[in-house]
Amino acid sequence: MPPTDTTVATDLPGTPWLGLLALCLALGAVWWGLRWLGSRWGARGWARLLLGVAGAGVLTGALWAGFTLLGRGFPFSSSWPTLVVALIGAVSAEILLWLYELERGIVTSRRGFWLMALRLSALAVLLFILLQPAHTYLVTREISREVAILVDDSESMHISDSRLTPLEQLDRALVLGVPAALKRPALASLRSHLGTFRDRLASEVAAFQDTPTPEVALAARGETLTGVLTEMETEARTLSDEAKSLLEAHRNLPGEVTGPVGGMRDRIAGEVARWLAEARSAIGNKDAKTVPDRLNSSLGVVSPFLVSFTGLEEKTAAAYVSGLPESDRKAIAEAAGRPRADAAKGALVFPVPGKGTGDAAKPAPLLDQLAADYNVRLYHFARGPEEAVMEKAQNGKDHSIGEPVFANDEARNTFRSLTNLDSALKHVIDQTSPESLAGVLLLSDGRHNAETLPEDALRTLGGRHSPLISVPVGSHEGPTDAAILNLTAPESIFLGDRSGIRVEVKLDNLRGRKVKAILRRGGQTVQEQEIDVPDVDYRTELRFADRPDEKGIYDYQVELVPQEGEIFEMNNRWDFKTAVTDDRTNVLLVDGYPRWEFRYLRNLFYGRDKSVHLQYVLMDPDRIEGQRSPPTVAASATRPFGDAEATELPANADEWRLFDVIILGDLPPATIDERTWTQISEAVTKRGALLVVSSGPRYMPHAHPSKTLRELLPATFAEESSPRLESPEAAYKVALTQTGMTHPVMAQSTSRALNLEIWNQMPELRWRTTVTGIKEGAEVLAYAQPVGSRADVGSPGAVNSPGAVEEALRRLADRKSFERDHALVVSQRAGLGKVLLLNFDNTWRFRFGVGDTYHHRFWGQILRWGAGETLRSGSDTLRLGTDRLTYTIVDPLKITAKVLDKEHLPVRNAEVSAVILDNAGRHLSRLKLTYRPESNGLYDAISPPLAEPGEYTVRLEGDAAARETSPVETSLVVMSTRSPLEFAELTANRDLLGHAASVTGGRVVELSDLADLVGAFGKPKESLTERHNISLWDKWPLLVLFLGLVTTEWILRRRGGLS
Repeated sequence: MPPTDTTVATDLPGTPWLGLLALCLALGAVWWGLRWLGSRWGARGWARLLLGVAGAGVLTGALWAGFTLLGRGFPFSSSWPTLVVALIGAVSAEILLWLYELERGIVTSRRGFWLMALRLSALAVLLFILLQPAHTYLVTREISREVAILVDDSESMHISDSRLTPLEQLDRALVLGVPAALKRPALASLRSHLGTFRDRLASEVAAFQDTPTPEVALAARGETLTGVLTEMETEARTLSDEAKSLLEAHRNLPGEVTGPVGGMRDRIAGEVARWLAEARSAIGNKDAKTVPDRLNSSLGVVSPFLVSFTGLEEKTAAAYVSGLPESDRKAIAEAAGRPRADAAKGALVFPVPGKGTGDAAKPAPLLDQLAADYNVRLYHFARGPEEAVMEKAQNGKDHSIGEPVFANDEARNTFRSLTNLDSALKHVIDQTSPESLAGVLLLSDGRHNAETLPEDALRTLGGRHSPLISVPVGSHEGPTDAAILNLTAPESIFLGDRSGIRVEVKLDNLRGRKVKAILRRGGQTVQEQEIDVPDVDYRTELRFADRPDEKGIYDYQVELVPQEGEIFEMNNRWDFKTAVTDDRTNVLLVDGYPRWEFRYLRNLFYGRDKSVHLQYVLMDPDRIEGQRSPPTVAASATRPFGDAEATELPANADEWRLFDVIILGDLPPATIDERTWTQISEAVTKRGALLVVSSGPRYMPHAHPSKTLRELLPATFAEESSPRLESPEAAYKVALTQTGMTHPVMAQSTSRALNLEIWNQMPELRWRTTVTGIKEGAEVLAYAQPVGSRADVGSPGAVNSPGAVEEALRRLADRKSFERDHALVVSQRAGLGKVLLLNFDNTWRFRFGVGDTYHHRFWGQILRWGAGETLRSGSDTLRLGTDRLTYTIVDPLKITAKVLDKEHLPVRNAEVSAVILDNAGRHLSRLKLTYRPESNGLYDAISPPLAEPGEYTVRLEGDAAARETSPVETSLVVMSTRSPLEFAELTANRDLLGHAASVTGGRVVELSDLADLVGAFGKPKESLTERHNISLWDKWPLLVLFLGLVTTEWILRRRGGLS
């Protein structure tokens, strides 16, 4: 597309271009005069040198003015300052002219002139290349915007609602075309118009409140406000007439409806209309105080009426339905009893009036109204999105919705067994450019039940100003039903530990009954509870516990005994598996004194987390006078589980190698000699252990002279023996780097947006140590953001011109430098192991106000990242596991094995394969496991999803497995869906839909308000202005010109007898 505008850039925005041109010509004339004087006087020696220096200075100014003028039309992208390029050009030109003077006695004047011209021309080309000019222009293009329509096709959308209120029944019947519903009292329309009127009033009131005085507001927009108030007087009369027409058309409505509606009609036609007229007159009289007073009074009348309309609509619907003939009531009931999916499709073809006048205002199906203005994409979604076909009717205008096609019933049931709004929104975002997506229309019951929350997708839509407008399809009250909403149980526990099971249940329309809940293991009842149901819609949480006696994989089931009147019984049971294993993570915790960080970590690993076999050593514990010293005990991973306290460090290198994680706190330098540091280093670099260094104000790491420790650490420090009690700032917050945002150590949520939100809400911290540098290959995961400082230090900002690229790179470099200087969490690989440096000792403060949720998760993530997965089957030297016990038919399987030698050192060249067998023992597939680079003996393979539900076995084969006395294998189960989530909560989730609306700038539109969707997505077309840059200095003709000039100069020089 040809350019429609030209963008110019300049070094001196305030300097007129004529001034620059005059300066360039004037300085050029001065320089030429200096050259003429030197030639006239025959200057030699010092005089010639001084004239040359003066000439170079003057020419530098002339070139600078010329370059600046050139930059107005062709902005430079060079990192070289313009003045420096001008200086280079001026000095080079003086040298070339000096050479010309030397050569005049050797060559003819004609040849000498051409040599000088060629050299100066080549210099001009070279300076042009150094400046890197670009042609910058603006292109405006028109975009036809898109609306994505998402129609929920999950299983819950194919049920019928049995407890609809009269208003909900009418709404459902309305979109399904029942004539009696179409003749309902137009209270919804009246409410919508009243809401619009209230919003205009509130906007005008806010405009006066946002100005210092009413006089200022009136002076700023008096003429505009006069027109607005005239329009609002007309709207007030229209509202009054609409209310009057409603009352006249439905005279059989009860007084509890007609009274408020009639009162609204009278007050809006009387007081509100009069106050608006008085406000308009006050504008003409320059009475600034009366205008906001009358607007406030009007708002005070309208707002309470709007609040009362919700209750009025329910009463109106009940009265209207009860007054209908039996045939009409039956038709409404039949329509209301149809599946939710029918109502969603009916909403898309429901006739709504268009925006505008004349033919444009004629009613047409909602889908056609949207398609007339926007490019519409229609999707069915459940487990994932499927684009639907929009079919045109024979008239070529009206659209209908094509049904999704499935290979068989099993494929359809699998697709509908989950509601994944997140994947649907992400698909829309990926398939549509940010500027073209006008918004998303969602027709759903809002029961998202996939593992990943849609928060990131919603925030992306909000950032793009693409609103999500939802139409809830579902009742406020669910049917008679007992259901398990959610179950939380560990997939793996440790032998001798108790499995804690939390079960969230709902009991709808069962008030006064007793419901029995049963926990079974292997079909045998383990525990029973009886629930007294005190309310109609009752939610509660049950807790069960079990302690298996042996290792293995156990089948569990929680069941709510079915109740009379339940529509579904499939949601009364939840099956799950739990593995009992003896594979624990060996953790050594060493500190110098009982500081808070040590105490909370000891309690965390020893008291709560049974997956950890803890050994802790306190070099200088608190002592009670007169109490005998405890016996000397060296820390060892071979001690019995539960014997955690030790008094000495591990006795030798073999003992150090038994630990998966080593946590070193604020230790005095004298407590660890260089030989011990070498043993720690070998445990990390050769055995693959994780070393966590938790800095402290007294010693760690600044007071430690050990060369081995400093080689292990990912950062460098200034060595000093005195304590570092003062922090560089009074208070700071933990901020994540770009690397940290996706690093497992810093993951507090699977949602990136929620993870950032959690870290932003962490309490302020008061102490940290400082680094002098970050080693190459190390990663800064988090840094200290001083409280009160800008959080966007080094933000690249907008990049829309060549100069902005350099600025963005500079700001990015500044941010990286800031993060390194303020580093808090730094990681680095060390041989086969990993090192994590914490430059603060306040992780225990993550518990503030929330208990140990984030503190436990932070350290749990550290252990999983550093020590690897817990593998549930095998021996001390060969372990096998999968990333979960229960899969669905669309989930890939991650199979992991760990191979160690007799010294518990990782084996990196083992030949191991995984064989997958079905329940009958038939071989389904064989996968070769590959060594995970730089790991402590871990081998992985990814298996495609298993298409058939059932139980499967994964068995290890290969040279490492052949040495075992018994097969190393583990079990797993594949299900169509992990739980009956689609039949858990059967009401519409208006909370989620409302949250989506608030995040994206959208709204929730009821079935009775579908007309509000026309025009709700903004302009159908939008003009987008883009800046285009074409570099002029890197084109091949310029290179050819430069080489041609240099070559021609060389030929002339050689022919003239010059070397």
